[in-house]
Amino acid sequence: MGLPLPASAFLVRLGNVDRTPTSPDDYGVVRNEPNEDYISATYQNDTAMLTLSRPAPYEVMRVVDDNEDTLWAPDTIGRIIGWGTTSAGGADSDVLLEADVPIITDERCDGAYPAPPDDFDPAVMVCAADALGTPPSASHDTCQGDSGGPLLVPDGDVFALAGVTSWGVGCADPSHPGVYARIGDQPLNSWVHSRTPEADFDFNHTPRATEPVTLASVSRHPEGADYFTTFNWDLDGDGAFDDALGKSVTHSFPSAGDAIVGLEASKPGGDRAKVFYRVAIGAAPAATGSATSTTAAPPTTPTPTPTTPVVATPSRLATLLIGRTATVDRLGRFGIRVNFSALAPAGKSATVTVKKGSLKLGSAKVKVARGKSVRAKVKLTKSGLRRLRKAKQLKVTVRFVLGTTVQTKTVTLKTL
Repeated sequence: MGLPLPASAFLVRLGNVDRTPTSPDDYGVVRNEPNEDYISATYQNDTAMLTLSRPAPYEVMRVVDDNEDTLWAPDTIGRIIGWGTTSAGGADSDVLLEADVPIITDERCDGAYPAPPDDFDPAVMVCAADALGTPPSASHDTCQGDSGGPLLVPDGDVFALAGVTSWGVGCADPSHPGVYARIGDQPLNSWVHSRTPEADFDFNHTPRATEPVTLASVSRHPEGADYFTTFNWDLDGDGAFDDALGKSVTHSFPSAGDAIVGLEASKPGGDRAKVFYRVAIGAAPAATGSATSTTAAPPTTPTPTPTTPVVATPSRLATLLIGRTATVDRLGRFGIRVNFSALAPAGKSATVTVKKGSLKLGSAKVKVARGKSVRAKVKLTKSGLRRLRKAKQLKVTVRFVLGTTVQTKTVTLKTL
């Protein structure tokens, strides 16, 4: 009970809504990685990652980031998909089914599942259900056989993954909502992202019109930072990755305003990942020279742009305050303080992650409070706390992210 299935027990079918005939798009699984913090008795941290036996030629669905609460806020209409039963105790469906169901408040779900063994944990669970009083004939829900399927939320013209079907009592009963792994929040958000191939890039300075700026890939892959070998760029916002090639490229945006920039990172015969960002391009730098001169200055060779990506200074939006050492309590928590400026985006959240090399050891989420100082508790993962207890003290990197503002500090963690 609670033991993970071997990888050989899985068969993944893509590109076909009918599960009965043999499909040319069936995939074997070479690795099953359950979440190490999963608790089978309570379904907490109910996630796992499967590694397919070969690359799949499909567009990868985006996983929400942990600062995108509005995408899966209560009353958002989520989409659920599965081959499970259409009634409690019924037979599985041979055809993939889908339904739309609203995401509900944590308070309503906690009221439905207030105590063990059916206990709702808002840190790692989110719920979806129709309005109370909706008759079963008109209600929608996941059911037996749907576990592990997606809870999708609208993301513009497409969908993003915000949850994973986990558990519930009965089926299609609004008084007992369906419960899903809470992918949009920490700690599960980082757990998924760290195991997902993702394209990403940085600018070496804030881009301004007509001024060369270097864009450098910081794409990630579970097999290592050097997995991706091919980098194609969309610099004109037309959706085609045909404007530049290379891990680092230099480009001049012609005018100020918003620009759409995309990167496709890939490996021949392997995984492919894409990302698009809406980027604010600043005004062109002011011209220099003598105000009385009537003769154009001779052209000069521009200074080469550094190729090492650097992050924007965080002081405008927020400042991370933490000393060189931090004491971790017995529950794996330690405090940080963040000073938010009056320019910080109201309603947003900043994230703090703790890493030892590429290994994530803990995280926290901090709500923006304009012009105020906020104290937050960073919580280490169970494996992170075990590592610290074994080592007694551990030098780690604390990384703070709020929009384009990024700040990192090296901190030595100590036990009480």
